Amino acid sequence: MEAEKAALRAVRTLETGDAVYLLVEALTTHATTLARLRHSAEARSVFERAISVAEEAGDTHGAGVAALSLIEELGSSLSDDELSVVIDRANSSLGESRELATVRRLATNACNVVSVIRTHLEFPPSVDWTEFSFPDAVRRYEAHFIKLALKDARGKITRAARLLRLKGHQSLTSLLKKHPDIPVTRRKRSIISAGDTDVSRHIDPSDRTVRILHVEDDKTVAGIVKEMLEDQGWQVETCVDGNAALEKISGENEYELLLVDYDLPGVNGIELISRARDLDHRCDTPMVVLAGSPVEAAAREAGADVFLQKPKDVSSLVKTIKRLLEEREDEQ
Repeated sequence: MEAEKAALRAVRTLETGDAVYLLVEALTTHATTLARLRHSAEARSVFERAISVAEEAGDTHGAGVAALSLIEELGSSLSDDELSVVIDRANSSLGESRELATVRRLATNACNVVSVIRTHLEFPPSVDWTEFSFPDAVRRYEAHFIKLALKDARGKITRAARLLRLKGHQSLTSLLKKHPDIPVTRRKRSIISAGDTDVSRHIDPSDRTVRILHVEDDKTVAGIVKEMLEDQGWQVETCVDGNAALEKISGENEYELLLVDYDLPGVNGIELISRARDLDHRCDTPMVVLAGSPVEAAAREAGADVFLQKPKDVSSLVKTIKRLLEEREDEQ
């Protein structure tokens, strides 16, 4: 119990810093202690967060170790499909590792997973293992569920990623690169024309009306941002209160993008993002947190596509929004 509390304190301390790899280690340790206290559901959630945080930060070693720890601590409670997906994520992250101890852990876990799946599927004794490839088998399982998710999401990558419990469309986009045979429908028309390689150019407002909800209680910041965005031909609706913003987001108003601060009267920005992601008509909407507080990890966990720090990142806001809008068009 004391170990769990200590691990949790470490996580909370590191969440406000920039040392992502240390946060991943702390999350993995916290999840392990929870698993050993038999808090399986909570442990799995923290393991998944550790993997996602590591993947988003490019910490492949941390992601792989967290995935291996998930199998070692909770493998008996995972289905064959879940085991296949987790070991594939570990293999993707650690396949080229030169750390002998880590490679041994990967090999041991892979063999255990193969053994479990073989038992459950009742492979015949005469199976030709010389032709068997575990990575290929895992990829087939992975491809199967990606196809199902894309079908149920009607081809929308962001929605499919949520069905697969992935953090953001970027994670699914990365997986799709390993499965070029999976068809992904792209819209021919984009907000940014195919010949427009300079994302700093203005989008012609006659092509499409872009509506943005900006939730910001600082009038100076709200005014600056409104002027910047309206200069692009976009319509900006400003809201100064978190509770009022939640009503707007829950309603039927059309917004192509949500831009929110963190520190707000009423519901804070992280809660707004989280609540919006749970709404069917908002779950695919690009969302940006523009805040002065160091809440990037929490923002991304809640479902924000991008975190920008005030005031230094304000200058990159237009470019960021254009990129998100273009990606949204490509996914639909």
